[in-house]
Amino acid sequence: MAGKTVAVVGNGCSGAQLMPYVVKTAAHVVQFQRSAQWINERPNRKFTPFEKWCFRYLPLYHRLYRFYLWKATDSLHDLYLGNSPTAARKRAVQTREAEKYMRRVAPAKFHDLLIPDFPLGCKRRIFDPDYLECLHSPNVELTDESIVEFTETGLQTTKRHLEFDAVILSTGFKIQEFLTPMEIKGRSGKTINEHWKETRGAQAYRATFVSGFPNFGIVFGPNAFPAHNSCIFSNETQAEYVIKTLVAPIVKHHFDVIDVKEAAETRDANFVQEKLKGMVWSSGCANWNLDAAGRNTTNYHDPTWKFWWQLYWPIWKDFNIYGGNGSLPISPFSKLALWGVMTGALVSSLALGLSDSFSGK
Repeated sequence: MAGKTVAVVGNGCSGAQLMPYVVKTAAHVVQFQRSAQWINERPNRKFTPFEKWCFRYLPLYHRLYRFYLWKATDSLHDLYLGNSPTAARKRAVQTREAEKYMRRVAPAKFHDLLIPDFPLGCKRRIFDPDYLECLHSPNVELTDESIVEFTETGLQTTKRHLEFDAVILSTGFKIQEFLTPMEIKGRSGKTINEHWKETRGAQAYRATFVSGFPNFGIVFGPNAFPAHNSCIFSNETQAEYVIKTLVAPIVKHHFDVIDVKEAAETRDANFVQEKLKGMVWSSGCANWNLDAAGRNTTNYHDPTWKFWWQLYWPIWKDFNIYGGNGSLPISPFSKLALWGVMTGALVSSLALGLSDSFSGK
């Protein structure tokens, strides 16, 4: 982009991340803002020498610190709860911090454009990658003019024609088309996205299994996105769930085919949608969380520890199972109960043995 006139369309997370780099070398950059965004200061501080010493020499310190980070971010779940008093209070604090940061760092001439009028959390939050600072560059223009069309030499807006050497589209992803561009076909011969379009939209049992698509599990599927925590945690949780529910039982010949029951999937999806009603994503802004019918097909509704707990226990009665040796894997709960019984029996035997010894028998 060196020495070129560049248009950047979009100002969400992608647009905000690339702008500082484009601005460094381009002759002139015009960014087309489609809507305002809440931008927070990036929590990316440097560790102190003492902290580095602890990480290096204290056993388990790094794991405890990682747990602290997970717990701290999981507590942000309340931000997204809609109009509850707790959510309103936490959101007010975060909103004040974000607005204060934006007014302090961004050029004053762009404040009216940049600061949103919708609740914080309705759109994905941006943790500033030096985006606001780059807007001070003399070669940057920020505008909310609507683009009418592409031309041979540039872009036609509702107010003017602008010539560009390059146009960068930071306009989002096909979030609602899960697994695109893969074509996953089920028992009916239809792809999974065709199946969802003919029903009521993307949904999955425990965000993982879809009825009619046997021996198939999705990682980071419908309603698996934790807005307040790391998607890596969700991915790891689902991967473990798929192994426990699908992969390991087939490898061990418990069964050959597993397919979630339609009734179980529908029951689970209805529960999720009911929980998502009234949460901040439905507060009126334009976002990628909702499908064309207004259903939130992306977000998980609870803290991530609940996601882990729900996926820790396979509920075999929710599945149709075929083939194999006819047995089912022992559930983690059953293993825990069995371990408790065996431990209790061992302790009782030892106690009886000691009692017999003292009594002289």
